[in-house]
Amino acid sequence: MKTNIAEGFHKEFEAYRSCLANTIRSLSDDDWTKGKEPRAMPVHQVCHMVSVIARYAHSTSNYSGILFGWKPQPKYPSRRDLLKLIDGIWKDVASYINDVAARTLMERDWSVPPLPKLVYLFRHSVWHLACLGEELRARGLRMPSYLHSLRRKRS
Repeated sequence: MKTNIAEGFHKEFEAYRSCLANTIRSLSDDDWTKGKEPRAMPVHQVCHMVSVIARYAHSTSNYSGILFGWKPQPKYPSRRDLLKLIDGIWKDVASYINDVAARTLMERDWSVPPLPKLVYLFRHSVWHLACLGEELRARGLRMPSYLHSLRRKRS
C-alpha cells in the first residue's frame, strides 16, 4: 500500500539500514568482536538491533543464531553473514511497514495500535545505532553518517 505513512517509514528504515550496513563494513574483524563487556562489542549491538527488527517484522529469515542477548558467546556471526541476514530481513521489514500503514488507516479500535509499535521499533533501532556510534567514537573510529544516507535516498 502506497501511503505517506508507509513511504516515510520506508525512507527512514532504508536510511537506517544503509547506515548500519556501512558501519558494519567499516569495522575490522578485530573491532567487530572486541569490547570490555558484551554490550560494548559491535557484534552484540548489531545482533540485538537486527533480532528485534526481525521479530517485529515477523521475518521468515532464520535469525536464531543472533538471539543470544547480552551474554558472551563462543562464536559470533561474521560481518558478512550479518549483512546477508539484514538483506533477507529487510524484505520482511518492507511488508511489515506496508501492513502497519494499512491497519493504521482502518477505522478500528486496537488494543495495541500498530503505528506506535512501528514508531517504537524505529526509535529503538536508532537508539542502538547511536550507542554503537558512541562505542566506535570511544575507539577513535568514525561511524558513517545517518543523515547522509537519508539525504541520498530522498534525492
